[in-house]
Amino acid sequence: MLAVFLGGLNISLLVIALPTIRSVFDLSPSGQQWLISGCFLTFGLVLVPAGRYGDLRGRRSVFVAGIALFVVASTAAGFAPSGTWLIVARLAQGVGVGMALPQVFGTVQRMFAARERGRPLGLLAAAVSASRLAGPVLGGVLVTVGGAEQGWRWIFLANVPIGIIVPSYTGRLG
Repeated sequence: MLAVFLGGLNISLLVIALPTIRSVFDLSPSGQQWLISGCFLTFGLVLVPAGRYGDLRGRRSVFVAGIALFVVASTAAGFAPSGTWLIVARLAQGVGVGMALPQVFGTVQRMFAARERGRPLGLLAAAVSASRLAGPVLGGVLVTVGGAEQGWRWIFLANVPIGIIVPSYTGRLG
């Protein structure tokens, strides 16, 4: 559930910092769009193949690889020296989340009979909703505390400790 929360948080944090990022890197409107939509694009491109690969090779290893990629990409985004670097890191974040999330939903499908899936799927939906609500508040705090020029970096670096913890909760992923 923490991974699902992290995936949603990643999107909602960025919205708050976008004006600052735009001015720091002098991003064009298309560059700003790539920051937001590029992550969704790569997420969508790898979602189905990653789900199938997890079915064939084991969900835990694909999940951990996805989270590891997300952590590395978040670190790269947090230390990005240019707008292009940041966009590429965001694309990689989308791949990481796109690898990890299907493993969670595949595990729910494997562990619960069809009539019993409502509750766990509802909890996952609640995690997404909570992340969308928490993101703007947390993003505002991080950007404010970090300062006008560097605060935006913390919205990406905040993913790192959470992402490092997540794989330790993968005991049931098969």
